[in-house]
Amino acid sequence: MGALMFFGDKYGARVNVVDFGPFSREFCGGTHVANTAEIGLFKFTSESSIASGVRRIEAVTGRGIEHWLLEQERKHSELSREFESLQTERQKLEKELSKLRLETRRDEMRKLASEVKIQQTSPIPFVAKVLTVANAEELRSLGDFLRDSLPQDGIGVLGAQVAPDKMAFVTAVPDKLFSTVKAGELAKALGSLYHGNGGGKPGLAQGGGSEVDKLKELPSLTASAINMVVKSK
Repeated sequence: MGALMFFGDKYGARVNVVDFGPFSREFCGGTHVANTAEIGLFKFTSESSIASGVRRIEAVTGRGIEHWLLEQERKHSELSREFESLQTERQKLEKELSKLRLETRRDEMRKLASEVKIQQTSPIPFVAKVLTVANAEELRSLGDFLRDSLPQDGIGVLGAQVAPDKMAFVTAVPDKLFSTVKAGELAKALGSLYHGNGGGKPGLAQGGGSEVDKLKELPSLTASAINMVVKSK
């Protein structure tokens, strides 16, 4: 008949011959079914190389698919739990890293506060600087640090790019100056100069706008905003 014989299999005196039309005819020493409908579902599970030019395809059928799916679900659940655990650990580490990064910049804010000085363009001494930060929350924290070190007669303003098309700023004002200018008022005025908005508490406020390219003008715009607030009194 021209059937193929595989020497890895064991054959008895009588052997089934499996014939798939003109494509394949071979001896079969494996499991048999009367009709392929008995196999039911059929799921390929792997394909690999076992020798040069020889591939092995593995599959499960019938009840084997049910067991295979249950095993996949179990593995998926385990991976999901591991992923959630890693995400939680990552968030924890990111918070710790952010805290450490802020602590290292506290001295930077103390030094910046010492640079508050009287300027001809402003009736109140101030310092304004553009920083590099991870986000607006970090900028606000640095604003807190700056306010803690400000002299009682000086104002501090920090600005930063927090998105490709967005800039943010914080304004810090010591208690002694509240009768002349409040941080919220200054943030509102500065926000208008950046075609954005701003506001907040008397001691510390924040705002932002879309004119990122004007960040370099923060010192001059801060002076203008201070003048706007003082003149409105």
